[in-house]
Amino acid sequence: MSNRIKPEVLAPAGDFERLQAAVKYGADAVYLGATSFGMRANAGNFNEEELRAGVKFAHEHGVRVYLTCNILPTNEEADQLEEFLLRAADAGVDALIVAHTLDNDPRLEQLQAAGFPFLALGRSHL
Repeated sequence: MSNRIKPEVLAPAGDFERLQAAVKYGADAVYLGATSFGMRANAGNFNEEELRAGVKFAHEHGVRVYLTCNILPTNEEADQLEEFLLRAADAGVDALIVAHTLDNDPRLEQLQAAGFPFLALGRSHL
């Protein structure tokens, strides 16, 4: 018996149509961006309603959803970060992919210490 760990097939999902294609063709997980806090401004991205629908669709097919939060936020954006993350958690996102500069951000550390529902943080390299 082999002790090898099966690699995760992670596919980008720039919009709902691409999310459906990734699920159909066997992705274990997808990563996507919302209309804010992501670097892929030219991608379709997901508004709050689309994010909920996308997470629901992916989860119905056993696929995890990782949300990118990989910008360097301005002070104004940083003030909106907690609300953004709470809405993402409420939508059922499985994990965040955060910018390297955010993974030591005291706001994220405070949210994690408070039992924030995200189980995992991954790093995005700028």
